[in-house]
Formats: sequence, C-alpha cells, structure tokens
Amino acid sequence: MKRTQVAVLAALVLPLAGCGSDDPTPPDPPSAGGDTPSKSAEAGASVEAAADPGDLTDDDVAAIAETIVTLDLEGGCDLVTDKYLEDQTFDSNPRRACATYEAGFVEKQYAAEDLLISDVTGTQRRATATFGSTIADLTIEYTLVNDGGTWKVDAVDF
Repeated sequence: MKRTQVAVLAALVLPLAGCGSDDPTPPDPPSAGGDTPSKSAEAGASVEAAADPGDLTDDDVAAIAETIVTLDLEGGCDLVTDKYLEDQTFDSNPRRACATYEAGFVEKQYAAEDLLISDVTGTQRRATATFGSTIADLTIEYTLVNDGGTWKVDAVDF
C-alpha cells in the first residue's frame, strides 16, 4: 500500500490527540487468572473475545475494546505507542508525529454502538483484536501492548 493510501486510511479511521510512550513492550504484569472475557464494554461497542482468549481477563478485554473505540471516535496519542505514531506518520520524533497525526483527526459521524470488536485474544502483555462496523464493510486487526496497566495500540493491519 502506498504511503498516501496509508495516510488517508489512518486519517479516516484512526485519528489521535495526545502523545504516546517510548516503551511498547513492558514486562508482564501478574495474571488475574480465571476470568472469562466480556461480551460488552463500557465504551458501547459490541465486544466478543475469541473462543480461546489466552490469559486475558474480563477487564483486559473491556480495556482493549475501550482503547480501540476511544481511539477511533476521539483520538488520543496517549492511546498509542511511539512506534505506532512513527509507522503512521513516517516521523521518528514522537512529538512531531503526534502533532501530525492530531492534525488528521476527523470527527466521526457514527457512535460506539456502531462499532464491533471481536476475536480479542492474547496475553497480559500483548493482544490482538478485530475492529469492524455495523455501517461499513471494514475489518482492521489491531495489535495492542500493555504499558504499565494501560492497553495501547502498537500496530494496525488494514
């Protein structure tokens, strides 16, 4: 995919508004264990864990969904890693990359209820989730990392 296509898709689907962290792969936090992932999230999107969600808890699944939905609807560089910002803007300076990415934020004409998050799976350190919509034939796979208890988007695959 050409850079302009990636930039246009990023501007339409994944706009942001603050700055991310330098460390996308923190150490594994202790596992809460035993929880079954949730089918809904406070963010309002429809959420479904994979048949085998790994060692993700209900709280992890909800936090992952909330990160993805908030990123899509409101933006926020604090919801992504510096690696993600560099991948999206082709700028290795996190502050400039964040500013560039913020400039591309477009207010959405849909709500959280229109979003579908599925196949949430992973470990306490790294997870993947599929993003879709009830109003568009669109599927994006997100990779997220747990940064000190906060799930952040590290990569997307359109």
